[in-house]
Amino acid sequence: MTTTPAIEMNGVWFSYDKTLILEDISFTLKQGDFLGMMGPNGGGKTTLLKLLLGILKPDRAIYGYWAKHRTGHGAAWVTFPRIRI
Repeated sequence: MTTTPAIEMNGVWFSYDKTLILEDISFTLKQGDFLGMMGPNGGGKTTLLKLLLGILKPDRAIYGYWAKHRTGHGAAWVTFPRIRI
């Protein structure tokens, strides 16, 4: 199995209004890895997924993922630049 990351997040921060929800979250998932998230209600699990899907924009972050071209040929590392608000 390859060690190429499928998803990588580094230094992700997110807040709703001025309430900090996620602080300096970092992780790497390799191709074929599984991820399970557990935590209390309001702990930031859904917020993290929304950030990964691009539904929400982080306050600060560097993250990306491997994406196949829509033709199914080739793949590219899609990154989101460091964001500071």
